[in-house]
Amino acid sequence: MKNKASRKNHLLQELRQKAESRINNLKTGEDIDFTSIHEVIHELNVHQVELTMQKDELEAKQRDLEKSRNEYFRLFDLAPVGYFVFDEKGIIIDVNNFGSKILHQTQDKLINKPFMLFLDTNYQKTFIDHRKKTLQSRKPQNTLLKLKSRSNQEILVKVTSIAFEHNQGEPLRCFSVMEDITELQQSLEAQKQLNTELEQINTQLRQEVKKRKEIETELIQHRDAAQSATRAKSEFLANMSHELRTPLNGIMGTIQVLETSDIDSDLMEMVEMAKTSGTGILKILNDILEFSSTHQESFTIKNKFFELRKAVSHVFDAFQSVINQKSLHHTIEIDPDIPAYICGDEARLRQVIFNLLGNSVKFTENGNINLKVNLAASDDLHITLKFSIFDTGVGIPQDLIKQVFEPFTQVDGSYTRKYGGIGMGLSLSSNLIKLMGGDIDIQSKPQKGTVVDFTLSFLKNCPQEEKSEA
Repeated sequence: MKNKASRKNHLLQELRQKAESRINNLKTGEDIDFTSIHEVIHELNVHQVELTMQKDELEAKQRDLEKSRNEYFRLFDLAPVGYFVFDEKGIIIDVNNFGSKILHQTQDKLINKPFMLFLDTNYQKTFIDHRKKTLQSRKPQNTLLKLKSRSNQEILVKVTSIAFEHNQGEPLRCFSVMEDITELQQSLEAQKQLNTELEQINTQLRQEVKKRKEIETELIQHRDAAQSATRAKSEFLANMSHELRTPLNGIMGTIQVLETSDIDSDLMEMVEMAKTSGTGILKILNDILEFSSTHQESFTIKNKFFELRKAVSHVFDAFQSVINQKSLHHTIEIDPDIPAYICGDEARLRQVIFNLLGNSVKFTENGNINLKVNLAASDDLHITLKFSIFDTGVGIPQDLIKQVFEPFTQVDGSYTRKYGGIGMGLSLSSNLIKLMGGDIDIQSKPQKGTVVDFTLSFLKNCPQEEKSEA
């Protein structure tokens, strides 16, 4: 551009000289060369056109420059971060709209003000050092500053600055970009506080888990000790029962011999009393033995085909004499949809029904005793039966129902004196039912009667087992 302008200046100089030469010729009276004058005029016209074009070009560039300048200031002012321009002394030369909002000031209130006025006193030296390093290195520099707004609100900003030359020969200026990170810092601090609290909670939880593990270990030890004691008790009961049953069998055999002997009526009455007492003791010993067996790990279920109706009827037959003595009305109802033969442990089922029916007979002085067996569920392999024993006996208070499932427990001590027994029937039956995978439930009202329901599942077919008479 400089060479082009120099060349044009040189041409204009030549035209000026030619024009002056022609004017001198006119003054001295020399012959006028109109051709050369026309040539000069033509060249002047050409250069005038060129000058007009240059002027238009210059004006267009000036408009573009003004547009670019306005665009720059628009972007500068609308940027979502604070833009600050400082001189070498830290005076605010320029600031954009967002920068003024950070300080809660208007732009005109900030221009030509020392930036130190808006700094937290603890960060003033940080700003001085940052500005010096930026101007000296002429490389981008970063720092954090804490500002104070007009409302004395503390504002934390992240600052990135770079030095630039405003005009040749003038001192460098510092252009700084400031991003308000107050909320971010607060979030980080809140997160840090939350992490601290969570760590404390985790520590407490770990301590709690450790304590629970210690308690669990202690409970396991107590459980093992209790199980060991229970096994020892069961073994003791079983051994004692065996030891007592052997001589008792001898006594019962002697009584049977006496029954067949020719003795008078008074002696026969005493023999009958001895037989009744011995039978009662033998029943207690058998219950204790069975109770011990249900608490042993070796307890097994023996599944075989049996006829359900006969099994139930045989249990009733055992109580027929007592039922007749008390003039109790009794019924057996079996759902016709139940197969005649099912596969299960007949002996255990009989024992459960025997114990439950025995309680009904024992505690019912008049009225009814009924046994119902209903089909509860059925599939290709299994059949589930619901057994219900109804009686109109003395009943059990609602708050004491759970108690009667405990071994050696009766609702009232007077029952033991009046009816006998040691409170094993329900506990033993409940254990057997649970060991066979069933459930038991009792509904009862004092002086109204009791309903005992229990469910058991049986196989429809026993593998390699043939049906046999019960």
